[in-house]
Amino acid sequence: MRSSRKSKKYYNIIKRNSDYCIYCGDFLQDWQKTIDHFEPITIHDTAACCKENMFVACRECNAIKHSKGFDTLEDARIFILSKKIKPSIQCPICGNCFRSLRHNAKYCCAVCRKEARKRAVKARQDRP
Repeated sequence: MRSSRKSKKYYNIIKRNSDYCIYCGDFLQDWQKTIDHFEPITIHDTAACCKENMFVACRECNAIKHSKGFDTLEDARIFILSKKIKPSIQCPICGNCFRSLRHNAKYCCAVCRKEARKRAVKARQDRP
């Protein structure tokens, strides 16, 4: 029962904050979304359950910020974006820009990878 309330709370936070990372502004697929506590739990444990303290962030930004505390959201953005070195990649299938945690990723998600494979198979079959 308790875990279902927690997952509902996280779902509502993700729904409230849309599909973009609060720090870098990148569009996020569902699997890329994480919940970030702006005021770190390690510093302010009372802020852990406050929904105004929780935001959607991509895995990379959340890992860079880790448990650092910032006075303003803009300070956090400047710090995180200065640490991010990977350029955005545009998915050739759907056109979404994404940041890859793997250095050789070409597609933003499994659906686009499957679509690319289907197109490659069809192209091979169409050859004379």
